[in-house]
Amino acid sequence: MSAGARGPGATAAAVVVASLALGGAAGWLWSLLAPRALWRVQEGGAALDGLTNQAFVGADGTLAVLGTAAGALVAVAGWLLARSRGLVLLGAAAAGGVLGSLLAWRVGVLLAPDDVAERARGLAVGTTLDGGLRLRAPGVLLLWPIASAVVLTALQALAVGAERRAARRAGAAGGVAPAARAEEEEAGASPAGVSPDGRPAPPPHG
Repeated sequence: MSAGARGPGATAAAVVVASLALGGAAGWLWSLLAPRALWRVQEGGAALDGLTNQAFVGADGTLAVLGTAAGALVAVAGWLLARSRGLVLLGAAAAGGVLGSLLAWRVGVLLAPDDVAERARGLAVGTTLDGGLRLRAPGVLLLWPIASAVVLTALQALAVGAERRAARRAGAAGGVAPAARAEEEEAGASPAGVSPDGRPAPPPHG
């Protein structure tokens, strides 16, 4: 995403492309950072070994954190760099968030496939294997677009508040200036019976 005089369509396209790029990076990070369930080779296959529930929750939680961070990052970058804000930016960030989160999920699964059964073939009984990634809470995928929408709404509210405060200050300053000028004019006016050069004015003729 780059700054410049872009129309709403170009802004939306840039946001979606940036979201897809972040989605690929998030999927790669998910495959590296997410905890894996351990499997132990047994007669005829492999079975889960150890605290598997913690690993499953941790994997979903890792993707949730990555998606939320990516959504916030896209929203802030879009707000700072995009010329067209408002509903266009909000819709593009939401659509890009959905696509980015889906891509992150699929990239992570591709890099860490759940193929324990195939890898266990030919291994000695008792050998442990790291399991693959599998998303067990699909609702996690909605955190990215939700984060983008929340951050953009907050930024819009802050911007509107700042504009209103600036308008009130400008209005207050505009009201004080005329009054100050009027006081200066009154102070500079000649008192009654005195000419502008400081000498007594001649009496009026009756």
